[in-house]
Amino acid sequence: ASTWWSLVHLLTGLVVGYVTTVFVAVAVLVSVSTLIVFPVAMVAIYLTFVVARWLAQVERSRYAAFEDVDLTDTTSLLDGTSWWTRYSKRMRSPARWRELLYLLLRLPVALLQVFVVTTIWSGSVALAFLPFYVGRLPDGRAELGGFTIDPGLPAWLACVVGVAAFVQLAPWATVGLGQLDVAFGRSLLAHGSKTEIEQEVTRLESSRVAAVD
Repeated sequence: ASTWWSLVHLLTGLVVGYVTTVFVAVAVLVSVSTLIVFPVAMVAIYLTFVVARWLAQVERSRYAAFEDVDLTDTTSLLDGTSWWTRYSKRMRSPARWRELLYLLLRLPVALLQVFVVTTIWSGSVALAFLPFYVGRLPDGRAELGGFTIDPGLPAWLACVVGVAAFVQLAPWATVGLGQLDVAFGRSLLAHGSKTEIEQEVTRLESSRVAAVD
């Protein structure tokens, strides 16, 4: 994925995170608080899983759109002849619980990612333009992490560092954070049966052998 698509992915992850994390937190609170009325709690839990499933699908679409990553859920459908059968299958499905965990963690993970990426981008821009405003700062100098940057040559050296960070470090960090987020999403949203995984490993092994031959 390109730098800008990765940046959009990280920023939209924060917006989505507010929705998903708040939803899971409220849904769990409602489900626990209604346990004294067990039928109501069962409905609340069931609706939590249903909505969580839909939100997880939205997130898979977001990964596909911005990071060009397929996180298709290939687990078997939770079908059954009765409502209770489908309910019990959903409760026993590790994939559904991982989706809930992903939705709960989406906000704190996104907050950390956005903090890092915005700090790097804004910091590089601030350094790049430092020679043009450093004299207007208090005491006519910049204090950055224990370093004092005076007008003149020090400010222009900081400008060079800022430009280099903007051109090299910021894009690299953005793509890197995007790939870390892909790993996070894949660990909790990409589900598949053991047989399907084994088939994929066999296919890759066959491709490797064919390439060597």
